[in-house]
Amino acid sequence: MARLALSKASLTAQGGRLKTYERYLPSLDLKRQQLIRERALAAERLATTGQAIADLRARVRAELPMASDLEVEVTDLVTVAGVELGEDNLMGVRLPRLDRVSLHRRRYALLDEAVRTITQRVNLFDKVLIPRTRANIKRIRIFLADGERAAVVRAKIAKAKRARDAQA
Repeated sequence: MARLALSKASLTAQGGRLKTYERYLPSLDLKRQQLIRERALAAERLATTGQAIADLRARVRAELPMASDLEVEVTDLVTVAGVELGEDNLMGVRLPRLDRVSLHRRRYALLDEAVRTITQRVNLFDKVLIPRTRANIKRIRIFLADGERAAVVRAKIAKAKRARDAQA
């Protein structure tokens, strides 16, 4: 800490600081009380959510006994695909907020999956690959025909030039 100067100027500066501190203290104390109240509300919401999760687990055990069967593979049926977090500003304190959770449900109808995959491949061939290949063939044929035509023209010009040079 800096050494305190014992002078009238220092006394005036310290007095000004004391007034500023005393002016801001009530608002800081109010903010502290509000944050304590919000912390208590968050702890209460956490406890309520934990109880709701426990109740849901008990309900699942009662209504879906196959979920507790170790022979049935249910581990990857649902996965978390994404989480969107927001931010709340509570009295100057930035707090994270859970906005959305996206879940991905695994498809377990193998025939549906196979039909979807084959349909995608059929569409790829029918709508993309075959038309693109036909267009490429057309472009190549036009290019080659133009090249052949140009070669014929060059040959005729060369022949006419040779005939002219032979007459001269």
